[in-house]
Amino acid sequence: MAYNDGDMKKLLDAIVSEGAGVEAEKLEESDSGESTDSEEKEDEEDFKNLVATNGQPSTSDPAAFDLNAFLTTAQNLFPHSPTAEEQPTTSNEYLQHLLVPKEAPEADKETAKPKTHRQVKDAERKRDRRSRESAEETARRLQQAQEYKKRRISVETKDEQKLRLSIDAARKRAERRNESEEQTEIRKAKAAEQRRKYIQNESFEKAEARKAKDAERRRQALKKETPEQAQLRREKNAQRRRESLKNESFEAAAARRAADAARRRKQIQCETEEQRAIRKSTDAARKRDLRLTRAKS
Repeated sequence: MAYNDGDMKKLLDAIVSEGAGVEAEKLEESDSGESTDSEEKEDEEDFKNLVATNGQPSTSDPAAFDLNAFLTTAQNLFPHSPTAEEQPTTSNEYLQHLLVPKEAPEADKETAKPKTHRQVKDAERKRDRRSRESAEETARRLQQAQEYKKRRISVETKDEQKLRLSIDAARKRAERRNESEEQTEIRKAKAAEQRRKYIQNESFEKAEARKAKDAERRRQALKKETPEQAQLRREKNAQRRRESLKNESFEAAAARRAADAARRRKQIQCETEEQRAIRKSTDAARKRDLRLTRAKS
């Protein structure tokens, strides 16, 4: 539903002019003092005739308001309105139809109307106002915007929340596609710092829920990765492990070996016969390679 300011202005002018004519007639009647009970009865009869004729003007009063003609005029002002098949039926579909309009074809994008003079001036005025504000004013404005967003989020329904999150995710993806490598590194560093602060202040229950969610996400990612991605992941993990082993202390090394041994015992208890056979063959091959390496050295 792509409406521009020109179409909206035409419709508003039509509504205002129609309302102004009605208000002028009421003002003339009140000034002249000629409003009587008979005129009220005539107005009531005109309304009944309008309802009985399904919005068509009465033949006896050609100057009566034509409702269908007005609606037809309003419909003509909006050539991009959805058809009966595209018209949303539920409130959530209608909200999504408003907030996420369909992508316009390339021809429409090329011939799209430019921004109006008022829109350009408003954007310039907004930029100038923000460029002149102090650091305290900027912080206050951002805090007010954050509080308003929290209040709005607190009263939204689940469907509205799902729609908002999808729109935010789409906007973030669009921003990340256009960012440079330096901006990507800065964004990842900020996200890692925020995650560390969040982990330091979280409770035991939240920590357990986070670990379970991270483990499930890793399992799903491992299922979808290709052999090349798996090999690259193993190499990165090995490199990271070697770097961490270089700088660890004696106490950290002892704690790491104890944790590795406990994790290995737990894996052995839960493995199947096939997994046990694979583990034994792998351990035997690793021991043979270690003996050959020691013999060569």
